[in-house]
Amino acid sequence: MQLKKWVWLLLICTILGGCSRKDGELARTALEYTVVAAENLPEELAELIESQKINECRLTYETDGYLYIVRGYGKQETGGYSITVDECSMLDDTIYVNTTLIGPAQKKDLKKSESYPFIVLKIEQTDKKVSFS
Repeated sequence: MQLKKWVWLLLICTILGGCSRKDGELARTALEYTVVAAENLPEELAELIESQKINECRLTYETDGYLYIVRGYGKQETGGYSITVDECSMLDDTIYVNTTLIGPAQKKDLKKSESYPFIVLKIEQTDKKVSFS
């Protein structure tokens, strides 16, 4: 009888231990954002992006009560790229942003015209830090 109690206790502890979350694995809260077209950017931000477009960049810019989150992928040999937003969320004092660069659909018909793909997300201004992944 005593052995059965230990087996059940061990089983319960294993189940409960498997259900606990470790630090850093808490659920993040999705943030609402707007993707801003290049022609709608604040002038100073547009100039900043232009000056850094050759290399990959991750930057933030604040103005008029908004935070602009920029992810640039640097110089590409052709056009036809797109960028998806995989995550824009918040946990504690950090905003997490994850994007993916998607290559051109048809490589054979592309002209050798350099491009500098980037995306700008606009959210309400906050004092939280931004983490890019």
